[in-house]
Amino acid sequence: MTNNPFAHLCTHRGDLERISSNLRWTLNVFNLANPNWRGTDYRCGSRLFCICRGTGTLREVRSGKRMEFRPGYAYFIPRNLLVELCFPPELVFYALEFQVELLPGLDLFRANDRVLEYKPEPAMFEKLGHIYHGEVTWRNLFEFEELRQQIILAILDKVEPSIPCADMHRGLIKYARLIDYIRNEASAQTTVEELAKVQHCSYDKLSRIFRSDFNMTLKEMLDAELSAQAKMLLTSTDFSIKEIARRLEFSTEYNFSRFFKRLNRCSPRVYRQRRLASLFPIRQKTAAN
Repeated sequence: MTNNPFAHLCTHRGDLERISSNLRWTLNVFNLANPNWRGTDYRCGSRLFCICRGTGTLREVRSGKRMEFRPGYAYFIPRNLLVELCFPPELVFYALEFQVELLPGLDLFRANDRVLEYKPEPAMFEKLGHIYHGEVTWRNLFEFEELRQQIILAILDKVEPSIPCADMHRGLIKYARLIDYIRNEASAQTTVEELAKVQHCSYDKLSRIFRSDFNMTLKEMLDAELSAQAKMLLTSTDFSIKEIARRLEFSTEYNFSRFFKRLNRCSPRVYRQRRLASLFPIRQKTAAN
C-alpha cells in the first residue's frame, strides 16, 4: 500500500504533449513595410498585414472579392491564395509571413480559402512596434512568441482549423511509426509503397484512410517534409545545390530544382538568396510607425 496521498493524480496530458511536439511554427517574414508596389502575389506561407496608416487594396483573384485596407485592421491571407495587391506610397503596415504546420504539408489553416479582415486590440500594434524596434533579447523573443499565440487565437476565433484537435491526436497515435519514418528516414527515393510497409498496411488501404483522416495525400506529406529539409539545408549550410540534391537522394540536381520549384514557386538558389538576405519580395523603404 502506498502512503502517497497524490498517487491517484499521477497522470499527464499525453494528447497535448504529442500534438505540441509535432507542431512546427515557422516565421518567414516580419517587416515594417512601406512598399509602394502593385502586382499579383502568391505565397507558400500565410500572411498577416497589420495596417498602421494609409490605405490600399486587395483582390482575391479566384473569387474576385475586393477589400480596401483600413488603418487599425488586420488582414489574414491564407497560404497558396493568389491575390492582387495595390500598395500606395502612403501605406505603412507590419507584414508577417508564417506557417503553423501540424504535420508536414498540413497547415493549421489549410482548409481556409478566403481573406479574413478583423480589428485587433490596439495593444497588438503597440506590441508589434515594441518587438520590431527592440533589440534581440530572450525577453523580446518570448514576448513575440506570446504575441504570435494571440494572433493565432484571434484567427481561430474566426476561421475553421484544418482538422479538429481531437482528430489530430488520434491520427498522431494511429500513424506514429509512419510519421516518425517520414521525418527521420525518408528521402526522394522513398515510395508510397515503402511507407505502406512501414505502416503494415496495403498501399490502397493506407492511401484511402490517410486521406480520409488528414484531408491530404501521403505523397503530399512526403513532399512537404522533403521540401522542409531542403529549406533547412539551403539556409543553415553552405552546401551547393548539387550537394543538397545528393543528400536528399534526388537522382539529379535538375530533378531536385524542379521538385523544389513546384512546391515553393521559386528555385532553390533564389530561395537561398532571399532567405539569407532577409528579403521580402516587396520593395522596402524605411518608415516610421
